Amino acid sequence: MLFDMNENEITHLPHQEDYDRWRANLSNADYQGIIDELHLIFEKAGQEDKPVRASYIPGKNWEGTVYQPIYHACGDNFDIAKLFFGLLVWEAAQSHDKKWVFIREDKGTDDKPFGLTYFRR
Repeated sequence: MLFDMNENEITHLPHQEDYDRWRANLSNADYQGIIDELHLIFEKAGQEDKPVRASYIPGKNWEGTVYQPIYHACGDNFDIAKLFFGLLVWEAAQSHDKKWVFIREDKGTDDKPFGLTYFRR
């Protein structure tokens, strides 16, 4: 379950048209493998009371990882793949059985991540 900082439940997926277009290029098996992996990451972070920083999950080299099919689903465009990945993380937080709250980070620097950070509530 996903909530904003004001405790409002988030039930929509942003950028739905983009998501649908990219998702159509991802097999169901690859999609489920990605969501399963993200749920494991959320579960572990929740148990350890640590945040999930979307931009830290896949790393810079997705080759040979469960995330590589995202890159191919986006026409081998890494910038677009990162956007789609962010939506998949959002979706994984929404579908997780525990309550998660997100904040948007302004800009990536060495000590501050870019994108969304999720916290267990």
